[in-house]
Amino acid sequence: MTTIQAPDLEKIKARLLLIDFEDDQVNVPEFSVLDREMPRVKNGRYVIVPFGKLSDGEGNNIRNAELWKTYLEGFLRSELACSLACPMGVSGE
Repeated sequence: MTTIQAPDLEKIKARLLLIDFEDDQVNVPEFSVLDREMPRVKNGRYVIVPFGKLSDGEGNNIRNAELWKTYLEGFLRSELACSLACPMGVSGE
């Protein structure tokens, strides 16, 4: 297994949503990279979309928004709520 070098993840200040797919052949969730590295991103979270009859591996990210759009919509709603409720500068720290 190749070790992924990501020395500057702690420097990411923006809120981040990473979406991966259970049947992704390139960024395979079984490698546990997300479990290990995402906690280093202060405002980061990730979701692994389960395999289903509509999924098609690496093509999920561009061909089938139905699989991931609810995760993105929820993330954007939470961002909007925070931007309305948080004092200036707090949401991006």
